[in-house]
Amino acid sequence: MWRTLIPLTSLAFLALGWPCSADDITSPIVGLWKLTGTTIKDVATGVMERQYGERPSGYQLFTKGGHMIFISVAENRKPPAQRVPTTEERAAFFDAFIGYAGTYKIDGSKVLVHLDHHTVPPFPETVDRAYTMELNGDKLTLTSNPFVAGTTGQRMITIRTFERAE
Repeated sequence: MWRTLIPLTSLAFLALGWPCSADDITSPIVGLWKLTGTTIKDVATGVMERQYGERPSGYQLFTKGGHMIFISVAENRKPPAQRVPTTEERAAFFDAFIGYAGTYKIDGSKVLVHLDHHTVPPFPETVDRAYTMELNGDKLTLTSNPFVAGTTGQRMITIRTFERAE
């Protein structure tokens, strides 16, 4: 009897201690999206810029469990002149890259993101961001609410366009 009871008790404790998964998100935003464009609008001046070029590369992934990852690289990024990049080349690589990860929730047409990781660690008051989502077939546009950019200190809005990758 003890041979049966001990393994069953152990399994019960393991099951109780197992992390609970997030509720499945059934939104059509779930999946992998290929970045097709990024426009940045300076809130103070209204100036719009495509600082990562006309054709940046990258992906946005939204899982049904509520996690997300975004990565973007500017177009025409050049490899270093030598195998080991110089300090200046590394700075240029950093300026041409953005990546972050965290969790998200859907609230109507809003995507509410909580950043856990970012290439430039955000200030505590900026770890939560909201985006308006426009979905048209296999095309997605995410327009952010204004936020303070960690690289410039300016209040900005980003408009990112994607095509469904899978």
